[in-house]
Amino acid sequence: MHIIMMLLLISLLILVHELGHFLAAKAFGVRVSRFALGMPFGPTLWRKKIGETEFLIHAFFMGGYVSFPDDTEIEEKAEDLEEEPLPMDSPKRFKNKAPWQQATIIASGVVANVLFALFLVFATALHYQKLPSGELTIKEVMPTASETVREKIKPNDTIVSVNGMKIDSHGRLIFMIQKSTPPLNVVVLRDGEKIELEGIYTNQDGLLGVSVDTKETFVETKDAKSAAIASYKYIYDNTHLMLFALGQIVTGKVPLKDVHGIIAITKVGGDVIEHHGLLHGLLLTAMISINLAIINLLPIPAVDGGHLMFLFLEKIRGRRFDEKTLEKINSIFFMALLALMVVIVFNDVFALITKKFG
Repeated sequence: MHIIMMLLLISLLILVHELGHFLAAKAFGVRVSRFALGMPFGPTLWRKKIGETEFLIHAFFMGGYVSFPDDTEIEEKAEDLEEEPLPMDSPKRFKNKAPWQQATIIASGVVANVLFALFLVFATALHYQKLPSGELTIKEVMPTASETVREKIKPNDTIVSVNGMKIDSHGRLIFMIQKSTPPLNVVVLRDGEKIELEGIYTNQDGLLGVSVDTKETFVETKDAKSAAIASYKYIYDNTHLMLFALGQIVTGKVPLKDVHGIIAITKVGGDVIEHHGLLHGLLLTAMISINLAIINLLPIPAVDGGHLMFLFLEKIRGRRFDEKTLEKINSIFFMALLALMVVIVFNDVFALITKKFG
């Protein structure tokens, strides 16, 4: 039941993303041929035409799309769509719109995901009147720690901040250590007193060399103002962590075998809801929405960021790229993304079989 709930929440994020594209297109008078959840591979589970748009749910339930009469590649991979043909110079065609209108339509999915995440965290904070935070207490200083750490940091110290940044999670501690150039300025709480420890160096592996216990705490959000401030900080802090993690993946510091997708996310999200409550499930959904926005903004052909990149390059060069060339580039990257998706699905299934996530 909890896994189904998480799957529905993730599906809602895809719906929000595609709805952003759809509403922006309709606002500029562009004909939308299809609005679909899932990708056009395998059977179509449901379809209904409303006005000039056909709404579909595909069995390959990983992603979604909004297609226009210009999108021949998607149209060829799906079943034939019966609609009144549009003249090539029709103002209802996406490609006949001004570049800023095209860019707005492309970016609207990302904007929708960000706005939805902000709303979801804010609404959650208002409803539950709290947002989770955390305390990290030093459990043990390892022999592998640097001399400065062994001399200055003690067991039972609670880490307050590193280089002025508040530490409320293990991920944030790792983020700050790897982001900062030693020496570090660490503030700890010891016997009820805040102590500033200067000149802290990491070990040869770039780590503090300590084991920590994490205790969940909460920030109170009893009114709209405190909820708005806490929500912004929650999203800001966690977005930094996600960008850091993405950088680790792109640079190869996180191996491909440890990259997971929707199956693992659904399993982990279901466990979070089951063991920690809907509060944490909703917040996880909000951060997945931000993550979806970040991934879609990457300048990779076949995703929103790639389309924006080509629009920008066309603006600089003063003329459009050859459509057949763009189609070939997008097709190559689309197939590469599908291959990556297959690898990620394998990682997810293998992780479930080996009970990697419990």
